[in-house]
Amino acid sequence: MLFVDEFLWDCKETEDRKHRELTGVGNKKILDNLRNMHELGARIILRCPIIPEVNDGSRHLQGIAELLNELEHIKGREIMPYHRLGISKEKRLQKERNHEFRTLLDAEISR
Repeated sequence: MLFVDEFLWDCKETEDRKHRELTGVGNKKILDNLRNMHELGARIILRCPIIPEVNDGSRHLQGIAELLNELEHIKGREIMPYHRLGISKEKRLQKERNHEFRTLLDAEISR
């Protein structure tokens, strides 16, 4: 019995230390679960939100490329500009914002 057709899997940062700085948790478990789901044949679209001056460096972009090369059956990939939709969620959860990010320009997305 199939319950999920497709997984949208965010990859916010490929380096564990930086992922911990940005999100408060490491990414080892996230990447392990991604690899496990891939091995099980799950249909996965890897989504990579990119924030200028935060995770748009060559190290992270190379990490994404290496991950996609490793997981050859990924069904799709999306480079996504940062959006501010999470701000209202943070307010509802009464979380304090530590950063104010800007969105990518069209030229930066193309790069």
